[in-house]
Amino acid sequence: MATLTLSSTLTTGQYVRTLPVYTTAPSPNYENKNQNNVYNQYIAPNLTGAKNQTVNAMVLGAGDGFTDSVAPNTYISNNKTSGITFLVFNRVTNIKGVNLNVGPSNGSGSTQDFGDSVYIETGDHSTGNNASTIVGGVSTLTKPVNFIGSTIITGDETSPTNDNDLVVFGSDQSQDGQTYSISQGSFKATINGLQASSSTPATQSPLTLQSSTVQTGNGNDSLIFANTNPFTKIGGSAGEGNLFDLGEGSDVVYFAAPNTIYGNNVINIGKKDGSVDGQADSLVFNGTNFTNLNGTTAYLQIKGFQNTKDSLFYNGVQYQDKTTISTATGNKIQFA
Repeated sequence: MATLTLSSTLTTGQYVRTLPVYTTAPSPNYENKNQNNVYNQYIAPNLTGAKNQTVNAMVLGAGDGFTDSVAPNTYISNNKTSGITFLVFNRVTNIKGVNLNVGPSNGSGSTQDFGDSVYIETGDHSTGNNASTIVGGVSTLTKPVNFIGSTIITGDETSPTNDNDLVVFGSDQSQDGQTYSISQGSFKATINGLQASSSTPATQSPLTLQSSTVQTGNGNDSLIFANTNPFTKIGGSAGEGNLFDLGEGSDVVYFAAPNTIYGNNVINIGKKDGSVDGQADSLVFNGTNFTNLNGTTAYLQIKGFQNTKDSLFYNGVQYQDKTTISTATGNKIQFA
């Protein structure tokens, strides 16, 4: 399977965002025959010298219209001049056997890694050639967006501690100036702009997310599941589960619709080995029930959760004790 370096040939002006960055002069030995002044770019919120930097998105899939699939390959970013990647899987039905590695150890010859954003979009699929059947106001698209047997790596244990990554499954827009906000109990962070104002379960394609891995590495990372279509399926039977490994840092995992979670999923909010990392993490389930988990053979496993410091929000209540959480959820959540 080929390894493809993401480049300007895969960018489009359809998506763009402005990032606060600062620049540092290149080392004396840095050579670039095409530019006289080359600077390394880093995300630098609240740091002296920060300024706005426009970054175009890299798109896998279709810029306009729809495409059936992203070719099964390993895709890496060129981190030699910037550790920032902004990438969208856009208007594509099948993402299978796709390995996206935009972290520091991706083979591009650089260890830079700063603030990546990756979006897997499921909007705009309910019209045209991908027209769905609407049942009770909900799209039952026969061709859901399939993310199967694939990997997203935005960082690892060598990433700097300010490598704050964002991975979103189920967005349907990702525009300049976008923020995201979460408000659940006493926990508040800001999510808007992930969904178009007209977005409803009837306009969202279902998402099938199985046998895949997301790894974000160090930093205060966010993993957002924005899709609310009830035919979305995250996990499943043996061999269909997913691993979401957020590494060290104060991480946030947010599910807009917990009824989309099936069995065999593992969320690691601690160190790579699953032990606690000492940082305050938040797991937010913005709904009422895990209807597709039975608490006996099908459950959600969480690694790295530390009592009194980490928080889990379920049915609008904040919990910070593993035993209490297991009781409240009927053992549908288990801790390793």
